[in-house]
Amino acid sequence: MANETVANKTFGNETAAKRIRTVPAPILDYKPVIATGNDYISLPEIDECGRVMSVTFLHQAQAALFEARGSAPKAVTTSDSTGREGRQAPFIRPFLEWNGMQVDLRGVRPEVELKSDWVPSLTWDLSDVPGGPIRLGLRIVTPPDEKGFCYVLELERLGFHSDESTTAQRTAGRAILATSRIIEPDRQDESGTMKARAKIGLVCTWGSSIFRVFTSRPIPCTRSCRYDTWTQSVVAEAMGPLPLFGFSINSSLDFDSIDIEESADDPCRIKVSQDSELASGDKVTCAYYVAFNREADGARTTGVHLKRVGWEELEEKTYAWLRMRRRSLLPHGRCVERSRNQDKCSNGCRLQKPDEMAGNVELLGRLESVINRNLLLNYFFATGKTLDSESLVAVTSRSPRYYVSAAFWARDVLLWSMPALVLTDAVRARDVLLYSTRIGTLNVGDHALYMDGTALYPGFELDEAAAHIIGLGTYLDATRDYTVLEAPGMIEGIKKTLAAIEKWLVRDEAGTPVLCRTFLDPSDDPVEFPFLTYSNVLLWKAWMIASSVFKRLGGDYAHVVDELLRDAKALDDSVRRYCVVDGPFGPMYAWAVDLKPIRRDELRRSGSSTCNTSTCDIPAGNHPTSHSLTCGHCDYDKELIRRVNHETYDNPPGSLELIRHYGFPHDEETSKILRNTQRWIRSQHNRYFFDGEFGAPGSAHSPHPWPMAAANTMLAEVAEYEACGVCDTEAVTQAIGLLTTAPMDGGLVCESIDPVTGVAKTGLALATGAGFVAYALWRGYKICQALHL
Repeated sequence: MANETVANKTFGNETAAKRIRTVPAPILDYKPVIATGNDYISLPEIDECGRVMSVTFLHQAQAALFEARGSAPKAVTTSDSTGREGRQAPFIRPFLEWNGMQVDLRGVRPEVELKSDWVPSLTWDLSDVPGGPIRLGLRIVTPPDEKGFCYVLELERLGFHSDESTTAQRTAGRAILATSRIIEPDRQDESGTMKARAKIGLVCTWGSSIFRVFTSRPIPCTRSCRYDTWTQSVVAEAMGPLPLFGFSINSSLDFDSIDIEESADDPCRIKVSQDSELASGDKVTCAYYVAFNREADGARTTGVHLKRVGWEELEEKTYAWLRMRRRSLLPHGRCVERSRNQDKCSNGCRLQKPDEMAGNVELLGRLESVINRNLLLNYFFATGKTLDSESLVAVTSRSPRYYVSAAFWARDVLLWSMPALVLTDAVRARDVLLYSTRIGTLNVGDHALYMDGTALYPGFELDEAAAHIIGLGTYLDATRDYTVLEAPGMIEGIKKTLAAIEKWLVRDEAGTPVLCRTFLDPSDDPVEFPFLTYSNVLLWKAWMIASSVFKRLGGDYAHVVDELLRDAKALDDSVRRYCVVDGPFGPMYAWAVDLKPIRRDELRRSGSSTCNTSTCDIPAGNHPTSHSLTCGHCDYDKELIRRVNHETYDNPPGSLELIRHYGFPHDEETSKILRNTQRWIRSQHNRYFFDGEFGAPGSAHSPHPWPMAAANTMLAEVAEYEACGVCDTEAVTQAIGLLTTAPMDGGLVCESIDPVTGVAKTGLALATGAGFVAYALWRGYKICQALHL
C-alpha cells in the first residue's frame, strides 16, 4: 500500500467502520493461583494447597506453548474465559501418610508465603493427628536456567505439647485423616520415646498434553511411563510419530515406593514416596526433581544433573539470583524479614495508606513486594527459552490463563515489557531487543506474530510498528550500550520499520508529513477514524530516536538525520493543528481524527477566505506552530487539508495521558491541553470511566477499570515532575493506592478488574502489562520519595 497524498479523495477506511472487535469474556468466578517459573519451565497454576495444575514450556519448532496437565481443560465458555472450568486433576500434588493413615491436606488451609516474592512456600500445621502435632512444609523452587524444578517436602514432628498449635488448627485437624488402615503401635527408640511412621511423596497425574497459541488444544499422542534403573528415576514421554517431550521424577532420597499406572485411554498416574520414622523433634526433608526435555533420554539425564547439584545448592542459587535483581525501596540496613512482607497470595498487598510510606518499613516492604513480584512475572512469563532449541523468545504470556498467550506482540514486548526488563536485567533486555528486531521486523506493524515472526493475526497497528524503535530508545537511555547498534540486523531493522510506516503515512504534495494512519488501535480493534493522536506521538518519538541513532552513526546517514528531524517537526505541527478539539474543560486532545483534502477554489465558491480553525484547514506545505494560527494569506491554488471528524475517547493500553511521557514537545499552551485531556479521562465525561473503590478508566475493548490506567497516570506525572518540578501528587498517591490495595490476580497485574472488589475481570497473567505497571510503580514511588510524601 503506497503512502497517501492529498490527491486522494479521502484518508479514511470504510471497512474499519464496522469495528469488528475480538474482546475477552469477563471472568465470573475468579479463583486465585500462584505462579512461578524459570527460563525453561513455567508453573502458572499452583493452588493454595501446593498442587501444580500444569507445567508449560515454549517450543521453537511449533512456535507455541506446550502444556503437561493432569486432565484436559474443558472448552472455553462465556462463564470462564480461562478455559479451566470444572474440577481438574492436578499434574502434581503432595501426599502424606501418618501412622498408616492418609492425611487430607486439602482439609487444612496452609500458610502461604512467597519467599523473595517468587518461591512458593506452604506450611500445614496439623495439630490433632495421633502422635502429633506435626508440620509439613512445601517449597517449589525453579532454579534459573535449569530445565526443571524442585518440589521440596519437609516433615517435622513437633511433639505433644507444642505451643504453636491454635484452637482453630486443632479443630480443623480433626477432619484431616481419611482412608484408615489398621494402625500398629508406635515404635520406641532406645530412650523409650515413641516413634511415628510417616510416608511423604508426590502423585503425578498426566492425562493431557496441550498445544497452545491463544487457545489450548489436546495433542493426540501416546503417553508412556516407566522406572529407569540407570538414572533411578521415573521417566515419561509423549510420543507422536516422533517424540514431543519427556519428563522425569527423581528424588534426593531413595524411593521406598513406586507405583505406576498406565493406560492408553486413562491418565498415567505416578506415585512415589519415602518412608521415615520420627521421634518428637525429628525432621525429614525430601526433594523431588521434576525435569523436562525434548525427549525422554534428555529428561532423565537432566533429572540426574539436578540431583547431582542438589536441592540445597539449587535453592540457594535461586535466592542469590533473585537478590541480585531485586529493586529495593527500604533504606540500607533497615531490611525486614522478606518472607514476612508477603500477604497471602490471594489477597493482594492491601497497602492502606500509600501517602504515609516515608519511614514506614512495613508499608515500604509491601510496596516493594508488589513491584518485585510483577517485575519477576514480566521476566519469567514474558520472556523465556524454548525447550527444544534453547532460543530466547518474548511473548505476551507463558501462562495459558492469558487469553492471547504464547505470541509475539511488538507493543507488549517493547513498550510494556522492555522498561521493566532494563530495570531488572539489562542483559536480558538486550537479548530481547535483538530477538524482537530479528523476528519482529519480518511483518512490521502486524499486531500479533508467531514466535518466529510469521504472521499470526494480521492488521497494521501504528503503535506496534513504532514500538520497535521506541524499545531501542528505552534500552539505550537506560544502558548507554551503543554497541547494540553494531549487532547484525539492528540498523536494517530500523530501516524496515521506517519503510513499513511510510506506507501508511499521509504526505502533502510537497512531501511533508501530515499524519499517519492506522488500521487497528492500541487494544487491537479497528479504528473509527484512521489518525490516532497517541499513535502519531509514538511515531514522532520513533523518528526522534532514529535521527539520534543515525546521527551517531554519521557518514552516509547524515542526510537521513535532517530528513527525520524535519518530518518530526512537521508531525509535531500536525498533531497540534488537527488533534486538538474543544472539550468540557477547554481545548483537549482528540483520540482520533479524520482528514479530507479540499481545494482553495472550493473555499472561494463557498465565500470563505480564511482557514476555519475549528475544522483545522491548513495549506499543504505550510506548518503552523500553534493550533490557533489562521491561513487566509495563502495562495488559492494550493490544496488544503481539513479535519472532517474526530472522536473523544481514551484507551489504557495506549493512553493520551502518555503524550508527555514519550517526550512530545510541550509549552504552556500544550501543557494546559494535556491537563484538560487528563481531567476528561478521569471524569464522568469519559463513558468508560468507572466509579468504585477500585474505579479507574477502561475502554470499549474491556469495559472495566484497567490497572494500566493507574500506571499511565503515574508515568504522566513523573514526566511532568521531571520537566518542570511539579506534579499532581494526589493523582500519584491514588494510583499507587489502587495498584497496592486491589487484589487483581492474586497481587499480580491483570488486564482489568472489578470496580468494587478489585478482583481480576479480564486478562489473567498479563505478564508484559505486569512489567509496565511495576516499572510505573517504581518511577511513581521515586517521585513520592523526592517530594517526601
